[in-house]
Amino acid sequence: LSGLSKVASVRDKPVPEDAIFAHWHELLPAKLAKRCAPLRVLEGGKLVVQCENTVIKSEVRFHERALLAKIRALRGCQEVRVITFVNA
Repeated sequence: LSGLSKVASVRDKPVPEDAIFAHWHELLPAKLAKRCAPLRVLEGGKLVVQCENTVIKSEVRFHERALLAKIRALRGCQEVRVITFVNA
């Protein structure tokens, strides 16, 4: 039975991607949130965000520090350390 409780506790751990996806439109201004999206959190706490184009990527970068602070305040997202922006 102790093995079952370990499995359950692993599943109960918040997944950063779930929280980020769920709150994405609250983390950025609406006009930007619609034109980019979080893809995944890589090992080492690197969040990959895909942007519609280079202009949007530049605009989102302007909000990077505030975005990272808001993400780290979400449950289970304290491990996110850096954001990488890529074009679609």
